[in-house]
Amino acid sequence: LLASSQCINGGHPDSTDSDGSRADMGAYPYLNSYSGPTWYVNTEGNDTTGTGTSVNPFASIQAGINFSSDDDSVTVAAGTYVENINFRGRNIKVVGEDRETTIINPSDYIKPVVDFYGDAYGEMSASLLSNFTISGSGYSPESNYGALRIVYGPRPRIEECIFVNNYKVLRIDAAAPTFNNNLFYNNDVLIDWGSSSPENYNTKFNKCTFLNNPEFGDSENQINPIFIENSIVDSISTISLTGNYVVTFSNIDGGYIGDGNIDVDPMFVDTANGNYHLLASSQCINAGHPDSLDSDGSRADIGAYYYHNEYSGPTWYITESGNDTTATGASDDPFRSIQSGINFSSGGDSVTVAAGTYVENINFRGRNIRVAGADREKTIIDGNQSGSVVTFENGEDSTAVLKGFTLTNGSNYSGGGLFLQGSNTRPKLIDLIIENNFTSGLGGGIYLWHATPIISNVIIRNNFANQGGGIFGGHLDGSFSNIEISNNTANSYGGIEVNHTTSLTLVNVTISGNLSVYNGSNSFGGSTVNIINSIIWNNENEEILFSSEYDSSHINISYSTIQFGQDSIVTNENGTLTWGDGNIDVDPLFVDADNDDFNLTADSPCIDAGHPDSTDADGTVADMGAYYYHQDGPVRPTDLITAPGSDQITVKWDAVTPQPENYVVYR
Repeated sequence: LLASSQCINGGHPDSTDSDGSRADMGAYPYLNSYSGPTWYVNTEGNDTTGTGTSVNPFASIQAGINFSSDDDSVTVAAGTYVENINFRGRNIKVVGEDRETTIINPSDYIKPVVDFYGDAYGEMSASLLSNFTISGSGYSPESNYGALRIVYGPRPRIEECIFVNNYKVLRIDAAAPTFNNNLFYNNDVLIDWGSSSPENYNTKFNKCTFLNNPEFGDSENQINPIFIENSIVDSISTISLTGNYVVTFSNIDGGYIGDGNIDVDPMFVDTANGNYHLLASSQCINAGHPDSLDSDGSRADIGAYYYHNEYSGPTWYITESGNDTTATGASDDPFRSIQSGINFSSGGDSVTVAAGTYVENINFRGRNIRVAGADREKTIIDGNQSGSVVTFENGEDSTAVLKGFTLTNGSNYSGGGLFLQGSNTRPKLIDLIIENNFTSGLGGGIYLWHATPIISNVIIRNNFANQGGGIFGGHLDGSFSNIEISNNTANSYGGIEVNHTTSLTLVNVTISGNLSVYNGSNSFGGSTVNIINSIIWNNENEEILFSSEYDSSHINISYSTIQFGQDSIVTNENGTLTWGDGNIDVDPLFVDADNDDFNLTADSPCIDAGHPDSTDADGTVADMGAYYYHQDGPVRPTDLITAPGSDQITVKWDAVTPQPENYVVYR
């Protein structure tokens, strides 16, 4: 007999050969003085005289299995092994050197490449198949087995394997295998659940990746559910993911109901060359079940390959020269993308981003962290027209901060630049420029729904939407301060549209140059809004419109300049307008509105015209609008009187103390 013959140790269990082992079948036993417990297999070994030791290995995996006993190990060197193997009821470990380079191809492609066939007393959870590529099985309508046949009782573990280019991968019937960290791709039929028994005893897939498998396997006939957790399933495989499946904490293309499931681009390193490791920018990182861990001690990643990282913050560094393939995010080994820093961060951490352009769409993923760019003019996030540039949708609280960026080139149905949703979503948005974003729906610059952000020192300009060119919001309860909303365009409500809002306060806001094709530039419906120290000027159509499509609104305006005053506010008899103290209708005298400079000139009537109890940073009474006129320099004269003459203009003003050495006259 060859060592690979399944007649070896196949005789009556009470009969023995002269080497003391269980009897072989046939006239000529294969005598072997070596008794394990580790059996070695190498493509350079032999099955004629080999003993399975490290110095005299077998040539076939089956040979190692044949001579093994329960709890033994079969260690297989890298190489290609052309054979069909059968565990023969052994509770053993069969482990390849590396799953990319240790390959099993069938010698008979109609039969199972690996066979676990037995009863309740066959291969149990102690039996393990690990670190192999299994390919080329069953490309024939005659085959009803699959690359792995696991039927009638076995409960083996299949780990760290690759299944590729098989007609059928798995035949599972009345069994309970567990699959961990396996990659299944480019197979025709993934699973055949059989028909002889509707009971599979809870087959489990954990940390697996399924790609381009057109038939996942209908499990409608199964009484017990099949569990899929911490796994990636692409759209082709998802189509046939029907039946009694329980899917949790997995990335399912097209979505799937279950706790912790997501639907995002998994962002593999190099799919063209079969590298399905995750980039650091993948949102599958640290997205697995919160109680499961990877070997680096972090929360489990989703998919067959986790991103190993032993750096734990608390500051994560991002530069244009960093990388997302092997980097750790430390200062001397930065990531390339902002999302990478977010993925690895924990509550209270900081993501520090160097000046540069980052082409990506980022999601805070519920992290209460600080993400800060070096400078909002020079640190740019380009959404590449692939969705909202930044998303908050997982209950990020007020300790979550986004600061110091330009957000541009986003495109989504809602929220081209920023998308915020959720009653517990209330981050701080500080020192941002949100420009040149597009939506076919709501909120070209910002979309807010049931969110309560704190927004300050933000420019929202040159965005487009169907409704709410600058901002669209609903069910808000928050405050915006020192905000510029300018030159945005929409079919309806070019500047800001807010509906169903309990309380929104706009303080020191400049809304100017916004274009609405059909309706007013700024609309409020079913909302209570307070506008203080603000400028609303030179917008197309009505400056403020009470929407007639919602419940009545209540708008309070004080210490603000509104072009055309109350005449520019259309209430549609659907609410109340409180025209408070300090309002004016005077040109604010911007420095250069045509070139997006909405700072105030020295003789602007908006200077020191805000609420008398509010102050600017220079200690003077607050100005109106987003930008105050800094008065730390020479004192500004008061009660200025000009008297034009035939060839000169006489200028008089009240003397100031102390007397300045000179005056600056602005034309």
